[in-house]
Amino acid sequence: MLLSVAVMEEILEACAAGNADRVRQFVSDSNADRGGDWIYHAEHPSLQELMAVALYHRKAAIVEYLLRTFPKIRIDLHDFSLLKIALHYPDLETFRVVYSHDPGVADCEAMSGTGNTLIESCRSDDPTIPNLLLDRGVDLTEAGILRNGCLGDAIQYGQPLDLIIKIVKCGGRIKENETRIAANYGRIDVLKYLLSNGPHDIRGGLLKVAHGTGNKEIISLVEGRAQNLTKREKKKLS
Repeated sequence: MLLSVAVMEEILEACAAGNADRVRQFVSDSNADRGGDWIYHAEHPSLQELMAVALYHRKAAIVEYLLRTFPKIRIDLHDFSLLKIALHYPDLETFRVVYSHDPGVADCEAMSGTGNTLIESCRSDDPTIPNLLLDRGVDLTEAGILRNGCLGDAIQYGQPLDLIIKIVKCGGRIKENETRIAANYGRIDVLKYLLSNGPHDIRGGLLKVAHGTGNKEIISLVEGRAQNLTKREKKKLS
């Protein structure tokens, strides 16, 4: 069954609008749910396209229907994958549908070694999915060695302080790199928390980063911390 451009656009628009009846009708008419080959034909919108649109527009009912009808659909962390769309355009109801279909999505790792599900979910300013994953007890192993890890990315991408604290309480390690990221991105509330709970000596790289920001509050904060460390050391020697 070859489709006109207009019909293809109509089906994709139905996914975007959450029109489950129209999507089901299309699948039935195309025989896809009975082994039809429409999902492989270049003239048809593919199953991946339908899922991508439904995830992007946060249409949980469409996602649930497609996963139920086509249970072997691939959800992973490859480039431009469906899971990345679900994580970058987060919606709790939609992600719960994906997670219920395959709980393994909570622990996917990118083939490139640049991250895992938790890290990828932190690369937005919405804490919904990271909170869900942390509540599910996902492994905080520092996958994504070429990047910052979940704590660094959460800071860089603007995740709220509450999530930063939760990551640390769940085992995320505060290193000087995280304090540098907080300074560079002007996350003063986060920087205060990290300095109170993180690496002891920050008088090297972080001082340079702080001065490089030109932000007087950040400079004052870091310099004050460095001065306190110096005073403590002098007391120990006296």
